[in-house]
Amino acid sequence: MQHRKRTKVTAALLALCMLVSLLPVTAFGLDPQSVELGKGSTIDGTGYHVTSVKNYSIAPDISERVIITNNDAGNSQTVANVMEVNTSGGRAKIVAGYGNRNPKEQGWTLKTTTDQAHVYEKESGLNVVGGVNASWFNINTGEPSGYLVMNGVVHHDSSSRAFIAAFDDGSVNVFREGTTLAQAEADQSAKQGKTVKILEAVDALVAMVWDGKVVITESGNSGYYPRTCVGIKADGTVVLFQADGTMAPRSVGYTAAEEARMMVALGCVAALLVLVIVLENTMQPTSMLFTVLKKGAVYALVAASLNLLNGFTGLFSLGQAGFMLLGAYTYAILTIPAASQKSIYQRYANGGIGFSIPELLSKPLGGFGLLLGVVFCLILAGFIAVLFAFLIGLPVLKLKSDYLAIATLGFAEIIRAAVVYEGFGPLTNGSNLLYGFTSFASFNLSLGGTTLHLETVMPFLFSGICIAIILLLINSTYGRAFKAIRDDEIAAEAMGINLASHKRMSFIISSFFAGISGAMLAMYQASVQATTFKSSMTYEILLIVVIGGIGSVSGSIIASFLFIASSEWLLRFLDNETWIGGFRVPLLRSGFRMVVFSIIIMAVGLFFRKGIMGDRELFQKKPASTAKTAKKEAHSK
Repeated sequence: MQHRKRTKVTAALLALCMLVSLLPVTAFGLDPQSVELGKGSTIDGTGYHVTSVKNYSIAPDISERVIITNNDAGNSQTVANVMEVNTSGGRAKIVAGYGNRNPKEQGWTLKTTTDQAHVYEKESGLNVVGGVNASWFNINTGEPSGYLVMNGVVHHDSSSRAFIAAFDDGSVNVFREGTTLAQAEADQSAKQGKTVKILEAVDALVAMVWDGKVVITESGNSGYYPRTCVGIKADGTVVLFQADGTMAPRSVGYTAAEEARMMVALGCVAALLVLVIVLENTMQPTSMLFTVLKKGAVYALVAASLNLLNGFTGLFSLGQAGFMLLGAYTYAILTIPAASQKSIYQRYANGGIGFSIPELLSKPLGGFGLLLGVVFCLILAGFIAVLFAFLIGLPVLKLKSDYLAIATLGFAEIIRAAVVYEGFGPLTNGSNLLYGFTSFASFNLSLGGTTLHLETVMPFLFSGICIAIILLLINSTYGRAFKAIRDDEIAAEAMGINLASHKRMSFIISSFFAGISGAMLAMYQASVQATTFKSSMTYEILLIVVIGGIGSVSGSIIASFLFIASSEWLLRFLDNETWIGGFRVPLLRSGFRMVVFSIIIMAVGLFFRKGIMGDRELFQKKPASTAKTAKKEAHSK
């Protein structure tokens, strides 16, 4: 076994820490004698047919197939995730897991499948890339109701159900109910022609297929139909099957290929940050290039936050400008130096809060205190937006489609009007500017007689960290739940996803990052005024999301920089009258830039119907189609 750092890949069969739901087996009662399933295949004895099959190569000797079926009426879609693990090559193995690795001493603890995977990874140093729920438990004590053997140690020796066992020679088998562990070792030793011992064992819930025939063996009651099953193919390949579960087998960790692509992406990000620092300190700091880079980084974050809501959860919101306004004002109020507050709030007696958080922290901690204070204020700006998002979300998230968009747009306008209300003047300065607070320029360092400019790399750094968190969320089980809600709310709810909770979560998280981006916009502009955050700002952000691709974070990032570069820099010459000798170039005058910009936007909409990236991401590998896989297999034969 190789160490995890060398991307050793292992599949994991994890014991249950939740009670599985039950659904009719007829939806997935696959005939073991039937041919390979493909799009259009019918399932004998049922009213279901296959609408989609996608194959993924997870790791060496590990693959996954996602099968979507529907009934003839087209109103009962089900999704099955089938993972196949070939343990004969020694590069992958099956292990049993629980909430801890020593339950006899540490007690029976209820943990999610993901937590179990992390416990095993920490102990073994191996990478878990898949897992399914595979045992029942006592809801009061957390004790499994069936066999549990981990790394050769028997932790629970009582069962009346079928179970799966992995042996010390790498072989795996499933045994019928009533078989003892000793009998299983004897049977497997006879089959292998040598003495073998059980290393891992766990209940397999229900035996659905035995000796090539479909059977149901669960205390003789055919009413028990799980959404999780485990089986062994004729060639010894282990099959982990999960239908309509909220956690697909791939969701407990990243595959080696995914980790490699992430490393490439991180390397590109690091190189980009170094390049920005070099450019900023070798070129003229007032160049429009740096204006585009700073504002583009801010807009990339807010576009990604809106994409999380609109593109990945399917909620049409137009309130981002309002949340950005809250973040911008929160940050400005908390960071204006105490000595400057009297002059800035000159219209209001005792205006301001009387202190500045970065100022308080920079006195004892120096430059690190300044950075710490700014980060704290950015996070606090996000939380203020979260507070308002939670309150506004209680009533408006019950609405759908255009009605939700109208309600959130109205909220943004109400917030903008409230900020300039004279009653809040001692805090917000009414309709007047807030300025003098900590901006990106505050991070420039004086090194002797030289200034190291960091005002462009800081927005890249802040936005990069936030977008990375958004990407991690999208690729987590919560992100998969968001996508399920987007695709089909009824099916998502049938799979056990709490619609109200997940919609609220997506709305709040999106608002949090919108609040941070608003604070960053204030740092970029070095001033804050409510008139900046009009509804037109939300339309610009929505336009960026559509141009980049709804459902693509990398598309939003690319579109943000293209949008800012086109509107702020590259097309500026179109607003200037131009003479060639005595000939005046027609149309070139103030305002013509926006005409050309609008034409470009329409062209993108016409020729890129799904946006620049569609729903794809950079460094994302396309899943192999069933047809291509079949051709490849036929060619290899």
